Amino acid sequence: MKSSIHQLLLISVILFVSMAPGWAAKPYKIYVINRYGAWDIVCDAYTVQKDDHIWDILRRKGSIAEEDFPRFVTILKDLNPGIKDVNKIYPSQKILVPLKQVEAKERPVASSPRYITIPMIPDILYETHRVHSGECVSRIVTAHLGVGWDEIPKGYFRTFKRLNPQIKNMDLIYPDQVLRIPELPAQEPAAVKFLPVASKEDRLVAADEPPSAQVSSPMPSKENQQLAQRRTPEKVPAKITPPRRSAPSKGETPTPEKGIPSWQEGLAKAMNQLGSKLLASGQCYFPKKDQGDVTLDLSAFPVIELQGGRHLLLETGEGLPKEIEEAARAAWKDLMILRADPEDPYDVVLDKVFRAMFGDKVQKVINLPAFDDGIQVTLRGDWILPLEARQGNKGGYQCVTLIETPDESTSGSVVQYLAEADIQVLDIMSPAGKEKATPLSQKKVLKDCPLLSIDGSSQEAFVSGFVKAIGYAYDPRVPLSFDYAGFQVQTTANLIYGGKTVDLVADFGTFYGEAKSAIEAGGLKVLSITPDENLITIAKQILTLTGTACTESPVLLAANRDRSRAASLTIPGILISQVDEERALLPQMPLHPRLCHFLREKQIQPLQIKRVVK
Repeated sequence: MKSSIHQLLLISVILFVSMAPGWAAKPYKIYVINRYGAWDIVCDAYTVQKDDHIWDILRRKGSIAEEDFPRFVTILKDLNPGIKDVNKIYPSQKILVPLKQVEAKERPVASSPRYITIPMIPDILYETHRVHSGECVSRIVTAHLGVGWDEIPKGYFRTFKRLNPQIKNMDLIYPDQVLRIPELPAQEPAAVKFLPVASKEDRLVAADEPPSAQVSSPMPSKENQQLAQRRTPEKVPAKITPPRRSAPSKGETPTPEKGIPSWQEGLAKAMNQLGSKLLASGQCYFPKKDQGDVTLDLSAFPVIELQGGRHLLLETGEGLPKEIEEAARAAWKDLMILRADPEDPYDVVLDKVFRAMFGDKVQKVINLPAFDDGIQVTLRGDWILPLEARQGNKGGYQCVTLIETPDESTSGSVVQYLAEADIQVLDIMSPAGKEKATPLSQKKVLKDCPLLSIDGSSQEAFVSGFVKAIGYAYDPRVPLSFDYAGFQVQTTANLIYGGKTVDLVADFGTFYGEAKSAIEAGGLKVLSITPDENLITIAKQILTLTGTACTESPVLLAANRDRSRAASLTIPGILISQVDEERALLPQMPLHPRLCHFLREKQIQPLQIKRVVK
């Protein structure tokens, strides 16, 4: 059967794979097919990054812009109703980027989404060059780009190496070797007003306005001049909604009668948060060279497109037909197939997915080695998944937990702190959870709690600052008399007191003989400090003698939920319950700013010893 879809796929494959020796030469990816007038547009889902520009995105990903940029703008806005102004895209915005267009001679075979499985499209524009005798990389690149060596951007050769992984030494290339020479990125242009796009009455309601932190997306001035010579694009014809088919075509799988699985919506959200994608409606086509297309009905067999190019297919009804399984395995070399009943609970399906992906590497509790700042972290969650090692790190973990309300979420400060150590903490709202957070009036209001510094330049300076921080007073060189061997001795002492009575006398090595015993016999306690005593030890003695409650190396939960499912941090230092029932923490080492924020969230005053370097 030679359908329009089959023709589309054959043409698309020729376009996409012309540089590959065979089907298995490149990794495969699922792309979206959208109808635009008389054309089928092959699109790629893209998340806008900081400092992205529309023109840069298209130079990396599409060819339509090179042929006719005004037409590309029209198609881009048609596919993305949320983009009202192509000069304004913003970080984290999800858009569909039109890559290729192929004439469609017939209506789509279904009203639901369509997908195609083909070799991955390069995201960098480049040209090939066969090395001749006597050439070097610098000469080839400058000649190709037509610029001087000093005009090439700093990051250009990182892209060059990415396109040419076979080159280990940039100074060592050989005749007849084929190099991929990347194009320069678009230059920073002046803003330009794009040609208007005709409005359509039957258009989908546009998404909400993007946030104020937008990314400018102007087009280069050179292309701007070309635009001025082009006419306004024709009006876009209204989309035609094709009728539903009463029976599946040959090679397609039947839609299950049980309807949409109860876990589908929750699984889609979870996979999105984990950087993967659930395709659970529409058809996915596997093109074959000499036969008709093999079609997979995604409503019967949803597919999870995982990071790294892996795919996981979920059987929700009848078994997967052999022909379709063979086609899928031929395209996806690492395909996993998993049975998931439509009536399974959401957490059961999620557990099956994680077990299929990671096997016995899935854990619930992990004690991590102490960080460089001495913090000990224990991860606890519903699933702790390993992260693959990447350049510059040894790999980390992804801790995933289902929560019922936003109030159970892990502290954002802790999430960001752990992210710097390549540890991702993801709290996913359970489908049965309550979306509404606890009203502010019912929450404990967080007090302004700035970081309090204590002078650590000397022992006496530290004692003075520390006792004040925990709610006591310090008065140096106060006249003091005490009975010693039948004589009344007059001296001065450093007094620490709180409330109505004097509590302590701080002795920095000035009392000799039986003086300490004589003072204590008079009803005072003496804090004896030797010259080599460290400041944390002095703080412990003060807390003990004043009877202040404290905990050494406290363990603090990072989320307001059951301890068995919440990450915890053990912080070397002293957690102090002050006289006014507030708490403070004196750490042994300087705290990361994120941890200071975390302590404030827990109503704990972070203290800091100000180290003076002489």
